[in-house]
Amino acid sequence: MLTSVNLDETPQADRFDAWWSIVSNSVVPVRPTTRHREDFWAEMTWMLFGGLHLSQVRSASFEVERTGQLIRQSDPDGYQLSVSLRGDSHFEQRDRYVAAGPTDIFLYDTSRAFRAATVVAPADARPGPDGRPMYPADGLIVHIPRNRLPLPAARVERLLAVSMTGDAGVGAVLLGTLKQLIAQSGSISDIGASTLAGVVLDLLGALLTERLDMPPRLDNERHTALFLCMRMFIEENLSDPNLSLSDIARAHHVSLRSLHKVFERSGTTAAAWIRRRRLDRCRLDLANPALDRVPVHNIARRWGFVNDSHFNRAFRAEFGVSPAAYRRHGSAMSAGVG
Repeated sequence: MLTSVNLDETPQADRFDAWWSIVSNSVVPVRPTTRHREDFWAEMTWMLFGGLHLSQVRSASFEVERTGQLIRQSDPDGYQLSVSLRGDSHFEQRDRYVAAGPTDIFLYDTSRAFRAATVVAPADARPGPDGRPMYPADGLIVHIPRNRLPLPAARVERLLAVSMTGDAGVGAVLLGTLKQLIAQSGSISDIGASTLAGVVLDLLGALLTERLDMPPRLDNERHTALFLCMRMFIEENLSDPNLSLSDIARAHHVSLRSLHKVFERSGTTAAAWIRRRRLDRCRLDLANPALDRVPVHNIARRWGFVNDSHFNRAFRAEFGVSPAAYRRHGSAMSAGVG
């Protein structure tokens, strides 16, 4: 029942294209982009049970778009349930936007165009097959044929691209069930798989119904969505020394005042967030033995610091040591920093 594939044996230059060919054949065709083409890594485990398709995907950060042309080429005519396990994701379909952090759940329609992206922070890095740090996003996707979802289409329509929690209640039971399905797939019979498919559909129906009956929380949802989306935009543009708050506000169609309010409600400022993310990236590079021969000032410039003195002061203020001292002792110190 369980099939797994990863890119460890694929030549690095071929990994990105090979991966999205696999995704097109096992999930749905999309048009991908990434800033990690040169060091892209991914793996997927999937299973079929009772007419449903469940996959767990781990990969470097990416962006994808499903266009009308791709839909015409391949349309499975169904819904997909997405569950984030690691990383921040954002998703747009028609006039709706959803931001999802770990354990958040949302549903979307594979017969409609969409855009999606997932970004993982450097703090979530883990050693890759070649010893270099990876930043793997991790999530679950369930493909559900349209006629299997136990709710009228009009009610489902109201919940497409709407965030639901997997931290508590029905959502937590659904998330736990999906995780156990992956973990126990080798010992589940065909009869058991069919029964469990019904359980998953019933739990999803209950979660959607529960969400429909909840009072609106638009202010909090908009704040969360904007904050996550802005964080992802910053993460993808950290290397640009000219990245400005005006760029971020303009990219998200809000005023500078609104941008400041979004970060203030999260207990920080946009400038402080950018500085800390850049320093985190520099810290990881300085602790990476593969980059020992790269001068400190080159690493600083790689992540948007154009003034050496400013970088040295900011790094010492954040981590208590100079960049050069951190590099000398980075592997020993990194576990206790940040």
